Amino acid sequence: MSAISAFFKSLKTNLQRALRWISAQITSAFYFLTSKIFRQEKVDSFLQGYGKRRTSAQQFRAKTVDTHSGYYKPIARLWKVFAWGFFAVVFYIFCVETNFLWLMGSMPSVDDLQNPKVNQSSEIYTSDGVMIGKFYTENRTPIAYDKISPNLVQALVATEDARYYEHSGIDPRAMAAVAAGILTGETDRGGGSTVTQQLAKKLFKTRRRSAQGLLGKVPVVGTIVYKTKEWL
Repeated sequence: MSAISAFFKSLKTNLQRALRWISAQITSAFYFLTSKIFRQEKVDSFLQGYGKRRTSAQQFRAKTVDTHSGYYKPIARLWKVFAWGFFAVVFYIFCVETNFLWLMGSMPSVDDLQNPKVNQSSEIYTSDGVMIGKFYTENRTPIAYDKISPNLVQALVATEDARYYEHSGIDPRAMAAVAAGILTGETDRGGGSTVTQQLAKKLFKTRRRSAQGLLGKVPVVGTIVYKTKEWL
């Protein structure tokens, strides 16, 4: 046990050294770049002011907070977890929205969403309007919405998204049922995606290789990223 404890202690020490080195390099690079953009006197003045404000904040905390209390460390850790968790969620949504460093894969443009491409078949007609043949990879023909039977629409809603008119695009009850099914092993509950989410998946083509970024190659993480794309 002592050897294992020593190994993890050494690993923790090395990781802390690596993080401090990375932090120092980032700080040096930031200082160098800002000094090139702004005058060095301005940068030094800002850093000095930041140091004084930080010292004042530490002094204020020392006067108002009892750091020796037994409740101090647990509450401080709780606040740190909350703050870092909130920051992680906001940063994650920002990365998905902006496709930060191409981590999330390609995203369709507004024009692509407003005018989705459909694999229509090529139809050949005679001069008197009689169709004599088709050429296609997928035999699809667009149909106007008002030409579709209302019974077909109601059947789709009943089978795919029974609460379609009751939610805003994501069905919390269905998602909770799926989570309960996974935990209890009851996989016959059905899926939790709504018609809106299925449409987003088709338009965003989240399952195609062209939509996969670096994170898409990581198991589980890729699924979370693509689900977030559908929800956003």
